[in-house]
Amino acid sequence: MENDMQITNMLTSTSHKKEKSTAECLVKAFHTKRSSVHFIKNIITYEINSTNNPNILFRGNTVATKSLDMYMRLTGMGYLHHVLKDIVQEIVEVHETSKKSCEVDEYRLPSDLKPKEKKRQLKKNYKTLLGYVHRIFNRIFDTVECSPHYFRHIFEHIRITIEGKFPSEPLTKYLGPSGFIFLRFFCPSLCTPKNFLLVEDHPSAEVIRDLTLIAKVIQNLANLVPFSEASEPCMIPLNEYIQCNIELMKEFIDRLCSPPETAVEFETNFRPIKPIFGREMSRIHYHLADNYERIKDKYQAEHPEELIKISNVILDINNIIAEVNQKIRYE
Repeated sequence: MENDMQITNMLTSTSHKKEKSTAECLVKAFHTKRSSVHFIKNIITYEINSTNNPNILFRGNTVATKSLDMYMRLTGMGYLHHVLKDIVQEIVEVHETSKKSCEVDEYRLPSDLKPKEKKRQLKKNYKTLLGYVHRIFNRIFDTVECSPHYFRHIFEHIRITIEGKFPSEPLTKYLGPSGFIFLRFFCPSLCTPKNFLLVEDHPSAEVIRDLTLIAKVIQNLANLVPFSEASEPCMIPLNEYIQCNIELMKEFIDRLCSPPETAVEFETNFRPIKPIFGREMSRIHYHLADNYERIKDKYQAEHPEELIKISNVILDINNIIAEVNQKIRYE
């Protein structure tokens, strides 16, 4: 599959409603053979070239987007912990001890507050929210050189491919990479920190709300757009910060998409679990067999030779499984 990526593209383009599981086994299988960057670049190129509207690029949950999601989690958790773990843990601890809040929606504040008290509380909360946003974005910006060098090679490839596909859309070269590193990596880790092992236990609902508000501001900054009065009026006071830092966000993306000559080393206690090649290939076999009819319907005329290869692979593996099962029965 590494040498002939056409078969991989045929599988990924027909994995309807099984995008996440298909992406996971493909990324892990290629990763065990040290060729996951090659796979990611190929599948992302296929996705970009198949999209005619830059406004919907990478917006769907396709095998391509899920593959880069999976790859960032598989290889970038040490980097994520280096950037965010201390700050996230501090936010959790400070809220529990001092009851600091980032809540800026007046309708979510305690109902027994008098108007003047509510006004003072909102002012205090805006200051707290902006302080955390400022610290987290600065931390992300200042540690860009610690981002995995394979991340940066992939993001460079995304930018170059986008510029070739959409030369008249100058912002897309920023929104493509930022859509992955923020929308699918940094911001989800803020909203669900336990899922990314940034904290040991699920934080309280109030802390999750604070982290979600922080993530919203950072995501809008990554999208290079201010908040809308119509959709989120309580976030409008944060627009000044967003407008003042758009150029800094662009600089971050520029640096992220510029691979270093040598990787930057940093200390982390995170130890990733290594995938097992045989297990992931058995899952790929399942998806090939499960999708074969859809692959056949879509590619019969265009790629008949690849269909024969897929059919033979499925048949060979089925025969091996049958032989193993028969030996087990007789032992």
